[in-house]
Amino acid sequence: MLDKYIDRIGEWNPQLFRELKSRLTGNAAIAVVAISIGLQAIAIGAAMSSSTEIKTQIWMNFFATISWLIPMGLILGSVYTLIADIDREEKRGTLNFIRLTPQSARSILIGKMLGVPSLIYLGVLLAIPLHLVVGLLAGIGLPMILVWYCTIGATIYLCSSLAILYSLYGGKYPIVFTLLFALPINTIVSLYNYYLNAAATRQWWTIESSFRWYWLPIINKFYICNALIITTILAISYWLWVTIDREYINPTSTAFKKEHSYWMNIQFQFWLLGFGLPILNYETIDNSSQNFYILATFYSIGTIGVYCLIPQILPSKLSMQEWSRYRRDRVTHKDRQWWQQELVRDLVWHDASPIGLAMLINVAISALVWGTCFGIFVSDRVWLIKSLCGVIIVSVLTLIHTGIINLIFLRTRAKTRGVMPLIILMSGLPLFLGFIATITLNHSSFGLLLFLFSPFAWMGVTQLALPNIGAIFMGQLGILAGITKLLQQRIKQLGRSETQTLSQQKSLMAGTNR
Repeated sequence: MLDKYIDRIGEWNPQLFRELKSRLTGNAAIAVVAISIGLQAIAIGAAMSSSTEIKTQIWMNFFATISWLIPMGLILGSVYTLIADIDREEKRGTLNFIRLTPQSARSILIGKMLGVPSLIYLGVLLAIPLHLVVGLLAGIGLPMILVWYCTIGATIYLCSSLAILYSLYGGKYPIVFTLLFALPINTIVSLYNYYLNAAATRQWWTIESSFRWYWLPIINKFYICNALIITTILAISYWLWVTIDREYINPTSTAFKKEHSYWMNIQFQFWLLGFGLPILNYETIDNSSQNFYILATFYSIGTIGVYCLIPQILPSKLSMQEWSRYRRDRVTHKDRQWWQQELVRDLVWHDASPIGLAMLINVAISALVWGTCFGIFVSDRVWLIKSLCGVIIVSVLTLIHTGIINLIFLRTRAKTRGVMPLIILMSGLPLFLGFIATITLNHSSFGLLLFLFSPFAWMGVTQLALPNIGAIFMGQLGILAGITKLLQQRIKQLGRSETQTLSQQKSLMAGTNR
């Protein structure tokens, strides 16, 4: 009977068929069923033997325990088995063989996601009826339990996707990754189960109900909150699978296309904006300073999101070298407008071109969203000017860091995955030194100036005079212009050297043929 169902699955996903065929053997399946049923029997016996508590409380505690064990077992088990399996496939070289099959990358990896931890899924599936019955006996409504299943299922999908991406990026040591993964996942699952219990018993937190997302209440409204959680998880999973598809098919490609980065950035900024708008003060009394600090905090988080896009779209040195040679060999139509020029289109859309213009677009998206909010909710003129100055300074600084990173990786063949530590160093060091200088030098202006060279520039903008801010801005423009010039020269040099090398090779081949 089991083989019949597995054969039907093979028609839908051949990779899943292979995984299930190799794992759901008779002895393994029987052992998992026996262990699952035995553990459930022990748990029921332990719960029933507790006579010191009222029955409802016994079932509630039992439900809470199972609600913690099921997601933890599923998440950590699937993460470990997926990383271990893909690492084993890479060592044997069979993963490259699988790549040659006519199946799509998503079909193969979804097959692994569902098939590799299949024994774990089987054991947990047998515990679902007990979990459901215990929840109903504890007074948890059936709709809440079903929503819990949907949320936990989406979380497992997200964590399994992260495990696959980690493996494709060359991640090894599954036990180490799983142990590091365990603490944050345990914290999140525990908090979510506590939230479920509070929703079921109506014992809400003391957090005000004004905590909203685009004016939708998300603390005291269980179903709205879960809808937001699931939607957010699915959106993150979608972009993870965009990266997984590209990494699986071509490991040398960038994680995202440039157009992907624009859409992802727009989604992130407007998702973040949903948490900021409801807590702004709309009263007639001037609350410019309060609104400034709220918006500045959210804008800083949005800027960190923009920084995270740099390693995702930064091409390798070889890719930029080939693009530069390609540019030299093409004819540019001089009679077209600047926005129609092939060079501009390449810089905006081509994955192998430098990322300066693409990051300018992403910076502009963030600046437009939050700059508009500053203009609407900060009515005091001085605070408004400082707000806009902070947005401009952070935007230019982001472009300077982008140019520096581009230059560094044009001079080395290091993998672009090492960009993030460099970003943290460039943006975090001035912030750290600024705090040290502010404390040791008794709030000197030097520490405030250092803040202007970090994504949290608003910490310095609020204290410095406008002439000092203007001088910093002019200096930033000069640095950005110099970096842009160096980058242009380096790219031209790479394209020229590549073209000369190819010409010499063609000449040698022609001489040999003679």
